[in-house]
Amino acid sequence: MTYYSTYTPQQAHDDITALFDVYYDAKKAGASIPPNKRIESADAIVEQYVEINGKRPPASVLSRLGRCYYVA
Repeated sequence: MTYYSTYTPQQAHDDITALFDVYYDAKKAGASIPPNKRIESADAIVEQYVEINGKRPPASVLSRLGRCYYVA
């Protein structure tokens, strides 16, 4: 994940897309990312957003992050 001095919803979506790319690449290779690592990655995006913007990410970002928990 990239750390920014400003963090827009689009940047959060870009980070989420990068996470999904890693998850699916691992799955194609016959491996998987453990659930706790997926949760840590999703939490890091939310934490960075809140730290920089002082509020939760928009619902669209949170909805996509929710899928991080279920990628097997």
